[in-house]
Formats: sequence, structure tokens, C-alpha cells
Amino acid sequence: MTDNLQEALAFRPPPHEEFSKLLRLPRWYFSQEVLGVDHLDRNGPTLFVGNHTRFGLLDVPLIIREIYLNTGLFPRGLADRVHYKVPLWKEMMTRGGGVLGSREMCRALMQSGSFIVVFPAWAREVFKGKGGNYQLLWKNRLGFVRMAIENG
Repeated sequence: MTDNLQEALAFRPPPHEEFSKLLRLPRWYFSQEVLGVDHLDRNGPTLFVGNHTRFGLLDVPLIIREIYLNTGLFPRGLADRVHYKVPLWKEMMTRGGGVLGSREMCRALMQSGSFIVVFPAWAREVFKGKGGNYQLLWKNRLGFVRMAIENG
């Protein structure tokens, strides 16, 4: 995951075949189906907002793969600063198109017409207590809404 704006805008996704090979094991184990990809506006920008799950490290790349294979557009993940503190994780996220989830980065990606993925609540949604399944826990983290409105 990069926090450098120019590096983020210069990113080129891996070839479809290479990206699919990286996801061979989770694709074999999980039965995934992504619906509505054919309705996406390929002229961007598009902001995908999700609810984090316990399997987010697996299901997010699978969703990105489906969008990429069906549209040719590679969604970029906005990530929290904490990802920078995990050894090797920053490099892996950067190779996968991840960027720092700042307003400046989001604005630049949107102005370039990118597809962007964000999970506003981050770990609060992953580590839910008993009975907390399927609840959005965004609280006041609504900067992504402002960015979407600002960039049409």
C-alpha cells in the first residue's frame, strides 16, 4: 500500500492471469458469485463501500478479481494507516493496488476515474461481539460520502 500520490496514480494492475493465479486457493475453497458487474459504469469513478467481514483478507481480493475480469478495471483499496505497521503487509498491499485511505488519495483516484473500495468501520466490524453480525458500525466515519458527493 502506498501513501505516495504519484506512485498510486502510476499503478498498473497485474495481468488477469497472474492475479487469478494468486487467488487460486481461495477460489477453489470458496464458492463466490458476484452479481451486477455488468451494470457498472466503466467510465468511473466508482466507490464501492463495504462492511468488513472476518474473511475480508480473502473475499475482498475475490471481489476485486471478478470486477477486474468483467470490466477490465482494477478497484483500488483505501487502507488504514495501521497496515503500514505490519511487516511485509505494506508491500503486499501495494502490489495489490492498495493505497493510504486519505482524502487526498481518494480525491486523486476519483479524479482519475478509478474504481475504489473502502471499508469505513475497519476492525470494529471484523471483531463484532455476540449478536453483532451484519451491523454497519461506521459511526462518524463518513468522509467517503463527502468524497463521493464531491466527485460525482
